[in-house]
Amino acid sequence: MQDIARGDDKVTGSEQQTLQQNTAHSLDPSEALALNTLQALARADSSTALVAAPGSGKSVTLNYLIQKILADSPNADIWVISAKNDSFCGLREKGRVIVFDGENPDLAKEVIDNFYTSYKQRKQLPETKRESLPPLILILDDWLVIADQLSKHYSDWNFGGKLLDVLLIGREFNTKFIASLQSFNLAALGIEKMDAQTRLCLNLLLLGNRYIKNGREQESYGVLELILNRGDIIPGKQEREQIKSKYLDMKAVSYQNLRPVMIASVGGFVVALMPKLSNQVNCFGAGISR
Repeated sequence: MQDIARGDDKVTGSEQQTLQQNTAHSLDPSEALALNTLQALARADSSTALVAAPGSGKSVTLNYLIQKILADSPNADIWVISAKNDSFCGLREKGRVIVFDGENPDLAKEVIDNFYTSYKQRKQLPETKRESLPPLILILDDWLVIADQLSKHYSDWNFGGKLLDVLLIGREFNTKFIASLQSFNLAALGIEKMDAQTRLCLNLLLLGNRYIKNGREQESYGVLELILNRGDIIPGKQEREQIKSKYLDMKAVSYQNLRPVMIASVGGFVVALMPKLSNQVNCFGAGISR
């Protein structure tokens, strides 16, 4: 995945008809790389931060990851804490989605504590029994807002320490979290010791897009461009410049066609145009029931 597609065949032209035709088909060879990256994230045994501003395609991307996880491991033990009552590929219908209520946050706290208790039980298993463990996954959607509320309600409850434990050691026990954030503020995960070494344990998936809402054009590329100048995230000036060049190529296609662009770190950095995931997500097919 370190061979990052450049996207030299950018789409040009501004006619709306051309735009509608192109969005139904592949716009760039890097879309295949993007799909491979998403599948690698779904199968990864380490935790992931999905960082995207509104309008960037965060929700459909998260559903795609859930779909791939369930397709590979139908018995995966997945729980979701979210600010919205979405289905999350049928997890809501199975009673696995907790809609966070700032006035009554006890249920969210209970889910996190139970998740961590299950993880601690796994840590007691001998090595011979770890290999067959199904995935244990906690999805923290819209996590910045929820984490802030939890910190205010439970000042003595160290949920960040639990997440840090899972981040650093959970991969040994097929346990991870996926945190969905609207800004690149990894410290807001609740993990106080999010230094450069700790961050290396965390997969990153950042999305940016140009989109139209209420008849107005809006952009959400800021979260991507923020990391392009950060040496603690992308070490090495030469590598940062290479990634920036690829990003600018992808941004041109993204901007013209209203299609998200990704920068991801799964071992190495990937820059790619996102495919039309709405054509890929089929949460209730392939044996995944409501």
